[in-house]
Amino acid sequence: MEVFKLPAVGYENLIKIIQAYDSVKKEVYSLNDIVNNSGLHKDTIIKNNHFLISTGIIGDDKIITELGKSLSRAYEFNIKDEIISIWTGIINNTEFLSSLINNLRISGKHFEFEEYKNKILHDSNDNNNTFTKSGSSCIIEIFKICNFIVINEGIISYNKKYIELNDMKDKIEQLNKLEEENNNNEDNTNDIKEKIYDLNKDIFNYGLSEKFYIKSMELKKEYVLNHIFFMVSILVDILVLITFFIINTKLHTDNLFFNIKLLVLSFGILGLLLWVTKYFNRRVHEQYNYQKIMNINLWCCHLFIFIVEN
Repeated sequence: MEVFKLPAVGYENLIKIIQAYDSVKKEVYSLNDIVNNSGLHKDTIIKNNHFLISTGIIGDDKIITELGKSLSRAYEFNIKDEIISIWTGIINNTEFLSSLINNLRISGKHFEFEEYKNKILHDSNDNNNTFTKSGSSCIIEIFKICNFIVINEGIISYNKKYIELNDMKDKIEQLNKLEEENNNNEDNTNDIKEKIYDLNKDIFNYGLSEKFYIKSMELKKEYVLNHIFFMVSILVDILVLITFFIINTKLHTDNLFFNIKLLVLSFGILGLLLWVTKYFNRRVHEQYNYQKIMNINLWCCHLFIFIVEN
């Protein structure tokens, strides 16, 4: 049974280890040098070496490769496009990782986060422990960064837009090459520039539409929560009002001072509850209006894209 060794740490610590290997300036170095540079325990470093070797980030001799150096530099200077590009290449060239993506794409299944984490662990045939569970989460984070998957309310699914965006990027690269080859032909160059502009515009419009949609969903979720709190507050107000009516009726005495004190206390508590109800009522109306505005913006965005494309 073939075993794929998963990372033994989360995403952030994996990056620390990669950068620790890259930061060693000596030609000959020891495990302690990596420990000192990463701030992690030596056993943790050792547990991750299998994964780093299998993905080509370090060699069998535990020396960082050119691929690993490029990835480390990309993180050092926070070059996101390069980070995505390098990880995408690693995934495509690592049989186990690419098979995970292909299976998710072909099956079209949706997984809860913990369920998919356990699936990665199961398919890898690696040991089931705290370290490998962190490694499964690390793999999911890398997939997410590379836009292979989307996570919506804890549900993981294959990112169908990845293919479309990738095709657009490939076309832009091809057009850029054609532009370089046809610099002497002004007509062809202008035509190529227009196509590049149109493709970039498509990517921008897609991102803008996606942004409005996500914001609209967030507002809808917040609106539902506030609406629930508002309805609960109304029920509590009614119950408290009935309770205080019964209490004031039952405890009514000939002592005027006691009766006034009981009445003031009842009105005070009831007033506070009514204020809370009023607050949630206002929040519900605000969220409802915000959501309407975001929906209008979303439709305007779709209308704008439709007009531009036609």
